[in-house]
Amino acid sequence: MGSKKRPCPTTNTDTVGARYDGQALLKAALYKYLKAQPWAGKAAKYIRKANQDIDGVEPEFKLDPLFAALVKELDRSAELAAAELGAAELGAAELGASKRNRKDVVLEESLAKLAKLDPASLEGSSQVLKPAPMKRLNTNEWLKKSKVKDNSYEAKGGDGFASRAAEDLGKVKGKDFRAAKNKKKRASWKGAGSIDTDGDTEIHFIYFETCRILELIEFIKPRLKGQAHIHVSGGGAYKFHDQLSQQLGVKIVKCDEMSSVVCGLIETLEKADTPLYQFDLSTGGRLPEHFQYPLLVVNIGSGVSILKVNGADDYSRISGTCIGGGTALGLCKLYFGTTSFEEVVELSRNGKSSLDLTVIDLVGDSAGSTRLPPDLLSASFGRLHNNTVPVSKEDFAFSAIRMVSYNLGYLGYLLAKLHGCQTVIYGGKYVSDHDITMATITEGMLFSQLYEADDEMTSSTSFVHQVRRFQKDSEEQGKPFIKACFLRHDGYLGAIGVLSKGLKCLD
Repeated sequence: MGSKKRPCPTTNTDTVGARYDGQALLKAALYKYLKAQPWAGKAAKYIRKANQDIDGVEPEFKLDPLFAALVKELDRSAELAAAELGAAELGAAELGASKRNRKDVVLEESLAKLAKLDPASLEGSSQVLKPAPMKRLNTNEWLKKSKVKDNSYEAKGGDGFASRAAEDLGKVKGKDFRAAKNKKKRASWKGAGSIDTDGDTEIHFIYFETCRILELIEFIKPRLKGQAHIHVSGGGAYKFHDQLSQQLGVKIVKCDEMSSVVCGLIETLEKADTPLYQFDLSTGGRLPEHFQYPLLVVNIGSGVSILKVNGADDYSRISGTCIGGGTALGLCKLYFGTTSFEEVVELSRNGKSSLDLTVIDLVGDSAGSTRLPPDLLSASFGRLHNNTVPVSKEDFAFSAIRMVSYNLGYLGYLLAKLHGCQTVIYGGKYVSDHDITMATITEGMLFSQLYEADDEMTSSTSFVHQVRRFQKDSEEQGKPFIKACFLRHDGYLGAIGVLSKGLKCLD
């Protein structure tokens, strides 16, 4: 290492004094910290070779390869790199947000961990530098966007029979349940969480957890208004049949769950304004989508059922899987005691992929060893066996959701291809307009198609970038590809279906 010391930049000179020894300090920090980390040897492989020299550093100032690569990736001088790493407050504000978005996951992890270092405790430190405030780097910034709120009242909870029963009954404003029976053919959909039947009557969707069945019963009682029947669906239609019938004093009419879901789907597709959409991975927006039969419906609750729908009265269950929302919730409950799937989703919004193995973890540094993107997911929770990897609730929740979603995206693609469908609609409480679930399902399906197109796959750019480009190019060029689509009211298809059946029975 050269002996020269560079003068402190003009910005923030009071932070470190007249002269800046951040080069040596930062090198010591990196060497000491990275040496013990399992990801240290792989971090440099993610770094692009954008610059040949470190800006502003004397030629004789030699750095270790890993440190040099990290500094080059920041596209700034060593002083600004130190600020980003939390070693000193030197021009951190000059780092543009646009530079952050292209950081790789491993680099992001490195920066976050280095930001927690105490420079005063490092060997070779000759002075104490004030750490810069660390802004968390997030390559999936769009996941933080506020979700679209339903125009409905929602009691916090999950899915199940209690949900369907409350949804079936609904909350009718202005007229009672029977009054809507002659208006159903003129029904139009209003907002994200209500049905407007005749201009002054709205039906709102409400859900309760099944463990709150008594609360549900108390909620329903004052709203019965002389009603003699309630149509219900799902396993709880059997489990809670006697309790509901006795305490509500009405006849409980059990409806087949799959037929109710299909009925609700058809009602929504045919009566709603642009109910179907794709999730845009680049912007997090909703892209309106048209549908054509046949199509697949992947209904995701605790478990998963997959239906092929050829029309209103022509459908069949073609597959299913036990890996669904209950899997993610169960794992998170076991690890950190989460109480609801909504809690898992909220935690995952701030999570990273630090617990998952990627392609580079498996193949190492050999050039040309694979055509797959180095950051492609290889094994969910694959790093958990390493006791040195820190585990946060947020990262655990993110990995759990991504594990389930990628498998559902892949399974949906394979079945759609096998059965000649171009549209796969994902619904159920697992989706419920959550950006994180829609994004990861979409990624899983797009990768399945991207992987089959050998000429489209490359190891030179990140996986997320490639699937975003593939989605955009396919849309712009009109290429046929299987689309992962989502639906307004997706968590209430069964409820809409049993409501429709109930109205028909009243005619």
